[in-house]
Amino acid sequence: MNTVLFDLLVAFVFLAMVSILVAAHEYGHYLFARLFKMGVEEFAIGMGKKLKIWRRTETAIPAPLTYVHDPNARSAGLAFEGGSISKSSSRIVETPEGRQLIEPTEFTIRMLPIGGFVRIKGMVPEEDGSEVRIPGGFYSKPPWQRLLVLFGGPLFSVLAGLLILTVVYSTFGEDVPDNRPILGTVFKSNEGALTPAYKAGLQDGDVITAVNGKPVSTFYQFLVQVNANPNVGLHIAYDRKSDHRTTILTPELGISPRYGPDLTSSGTKKQGRMGVMFGRKHVVLSVPAAFLDAVDKPVIAVEGLVGIIERPSSFKDEAGSAVTMVAVTAEATHEGVSKIIEWMGLLSIMVGVFNLLPFPPLDGGQMLMAFAELLRGGRRLSIQVQNVVVNAGAIAVVMLFAAALVFDVQRLADRPTAEPAKHSQQEKAR
Repeated sequence: MNTVLFDLLVAFVFLAMVSILVAAHEYGHYLFARLFKMGVEEFAIGMGKKLKIWRRTETAIPAPLTYVHDPNARSAGLAFEGGSISKSSSRIVETPEGRQLIEPTEFTIRMLPIGGFVRIKGMVPEEDGSEVRIPGGFYSKPPWQRLLVLFGGPLFSVLAGLLILTVVYSTFGEDVPDNRPILGTVFKSNEGALTPAYKAGLQDGDVITAVNGKPVSTFYQFLVQVNANPNVGLHIAYDRKSDHRTTILTPELGISPRYGPDLTSSGTKKQGRMGVMFGRKHVVLSVPAAFLDAVDKPVIAVEGLVGIIERPSSFKDEAGSAVTMVAVTAEATHEGVSKIIEWMGLLSIMVGVFNLLPFPPLDGGQMLMAFAELLRGGRRLSIQVQNVVVNAGAIAVVMLFAAALVFDVQRLADRPTAEPAKHSQQEKAR
């Protein structure tokens, strides 16, 4: 395919994925808001100018007799991740159940396919604290309800990812680790230096038969010896096609993934590494097995975040920005529809986990403030404290994104001497 056409296809696939994942995330916020009788004014896919209203619904919210409704009032609700203030079209009606405020919800498509939002009534804190007196308003509800509304987005992102991956793994199959003692990819360099495996003359497809004279029958057995012996020369016996050969492999000390006997990753640690990735084989799983395998992915994502927090220096190698996401999308597009759908499921899970970080304006940061108010017996934090927390969180998030972008650009600059892009930096460090 022509390069320009392929780039346009990648852009379309990426934006389509973003729109679907945003819809799943925001639908979680929307459902919980409706559950707790909050007024949801708009559910938008995309940002910028409103292009189309494709659905309208209404929610009835009990209105106190003391509430004076102004039909010309403008909404005080802002979105979780964007949006704008708009004129309210709510109205008061008298019903057998009492006085009700009818809050309409518009489901819209906006011009720029780069996100989306749910706008809930009364989400802007006021100097005088009047946001707590808005019927159906976000801050009129108790902290535990607000916390669940905020949690709904990340929850639905993870659930959407689990559903997508279960379908993919049970329909198209999954590339799972091949535990035979066969070298999958031998990387030439890592962080600018030749890897121990490359210096030892090992190549893709070599079959390891023994380490220090001890036979090995699985890749894990070989890996255990490498991890346990940094800076120690290991006598490696291996077969290359019909030739039996030997070499000395001296693992280097560094941070690399920690694998179990089935080659399932469980975080990282400082240990011996050689610059080799095990092979993979394609297997179609049963639905229960596919679901169990999908459930591992949020656990791995959380462990990855915890690992970065424990070792901030690993952020440079393990964090990725939109540049990485687009690059992986391009690789998935090249490989086919099943890889695109699988990447979408993984990305949905990562979005859900990332949004739980305790930095406003991320959901986790807002949840932290709602939890603090829960501990205070429902009393609101002062507007000054809220502003400080929100501003500090926004700065932290911007710095995280900026740092990830810088490291991504550096990795792209190093790409000519780097190894195949389909492997992560974490895998390369093995």
